[in-house]
Amino acid sequence: MQDVFENILPDPVLAGTPRPGVLLFGGSFDPPHIGHVELASAARDARAGGAEWWLVFVPAARSPHKAAEPAAGHHRVEMLRLAIEGRARCWIWTEELARAARHGGPNSGPNSGPSYWIDTLAAARSALGTTPMSFVIGADQLVALPRWHRWREILALARPTVLLRRPHESVGSVRRAMDASGHWDGDSADAACASATFFEAATMAVSSTAIRAALGSGRAEIPGLDPAVGAYIRRHGLYGSAPGG
Repeated sequence: MQDVFENILPDPVLAGTPRPGVLLFGGSFDPPHIGHVELASAARDARAGGAEWWLVFVPAARSPHKAAEPAAGHHRVEMLRLAIEGRARCWIWTEELARAARHGGPNSGPNSGPSYWIDTLAAARSALGTTPMSFVIGADQLVALPRWHRWREILALARPTVLLRRPHESVGSVRRAMDASGHWDGDSADAACASATFFEAATMAVSSTAIRAALGSGRAEIPGLDPAVGAYIRRHGLYGSAPGG
């Protein structure tokens, strides 16, 4: 894997022909857990020829949709490396962390400033040229996409791969929710749904929030947390865990 702030994407040519695509999965990964990896793998499997696609995890510097500051970027990258170790065609792209470090100023850390997905997709498109490109998003996030920064450009750059989940468990439910939101016009909503790949996934019901709480309470065994990731967290005393524990 690349150094923490090295801005490199996998070379799609390495996967042979026909040329595969790149599926981007962004998030705080604070910490990464088994559910993240299962969800990303299911999203890739849902795409035509998905086995040949690169699955690229993109840790956010700081999500504009979350108020809390995540763990330091280098820790989240190292935890992701442990979480995906040994999995084929998986990659970590540190573009958002590197961008924050470049533009945050001399006294700010790699988590400074929000990560805007449009900037990440634009950088990916510049690097990948005409390579097919998609990104993973939940159905609820698709419904709320007009709240995102420059959302129309996001859809112009890459096609969404959309997880159907409660309360939107069918494409029809998603489409009705888009209308009800008041943020979509009919043509834009139709086009977004037509360009998307929808999928379902029976992934482990686990959240980073619950894992952080369990770590802070000193629990030894935490469902959904890869043992190697758990050992790293305790070694560095992250999320209120005992250092070296």
